[in-house]
Amino acid sequence: MSQTRQAPPVPVHAPDRRQRLGASFDTLAEYYTAGRPTYPAEFVQTLLQPLLDRTETHRTVLEVGAGTGQATQLLPQFFAQVTSMEPGRKLCGEASQRHVSDPHVAVHQSTFEDWSGTDRHDCVFSASAFHWADPRVSYEKAAALLKPSGRLVFISYSDVIGSDTWEEQAERIRAIYRRLAPQLTPPFGVRRLDELRSRLQGNSGSIAQALEYLEFGTPEHVTELPIGRWFGPATVLVDRHDRRYTGEGIVAALSSYGGFRGLEQDTARQLADEIRAYVEEECGNQLLRSFALTGLAADRATTLV
Repeated sequence: MSQTRQAPPVPVHAPDRRQRLGASFDTLAEYYTAGRPTYPAEFVQTLLQPLLDRTETHRTVLEVGAGTGQATQLLPQFFAQVTSMEPGRKLCGEASQRHVSDPHVAVHQSTFEDWSGTDRHDCVFSASAFHWADPRVSYEKAAALLKPSGRLVFISYSDVIGSDTWEEQAERIRAIYRRLAPQLTPPFGVRRLDELRSRLQGNSGSIAQALEYLEFGTPEHVTELPIGRWFGPATVLVDRHDRRYTGEGIVAALSSYGGFRGLEQDTARQLADEIRAYVEEECGNQLLRSFALTGLAADRATTLV
């Protein structure tokens, strides 16, 4: 008797699933400010510097995926007008409220695919969000919304393999997940910093391929896109960033990445309680978690083909 074969799971980088996953973070809006790290202004300036050197002072930027506005707040240092979009209603509301008193920042609720604005900008910028847009649309659209001298800039944090102490702590946290919610066990860092930097440099001929490797571990889904028609080679900037967490802080961080989404309330509470208790009682209420702070930037092609 033949058995019905289940369809394989849809890969996370499939275009239709990207947008669904990106939109789902709106349910976690309350965890973002507590759980997500902020971005250093000096790091952002390094990525923007070639643009700043060749353009006038009245510059504009279009931000894709504002979240709660943590990176948005850096942009008025470099741009006279900041136009941000965020698809999540709650996230958009928090970003709007954060910048309500700044007339130079406007936050709109929209996906990048649905964005109807036609103004051209000096920069299209995105912090930990551009990979959720459909790459079959997003890169060509970004190029069309940039001035001829414009620059596409991405910044993101990703877990990397850290110290022996952190790796032991991470494994204890994974063990709690495996017992209570095995389907959500976080991998934490699976790459070393030097490996990440080397692989990004190897994919720097295409900013799309570099971003895909950074976020999904493979560039395969965008290798057929004609990125060279729209953008030059990518600048790659990678710094190590170790962030301290309390028990409460690591719970908020894991929640902001979707670790508690879809769990039964009692399971979610037990998971949070056990992780918090482990950090407070066995780690002195302090973890030092390792990240790579990564920046990618590419200039718009002088003539779009």
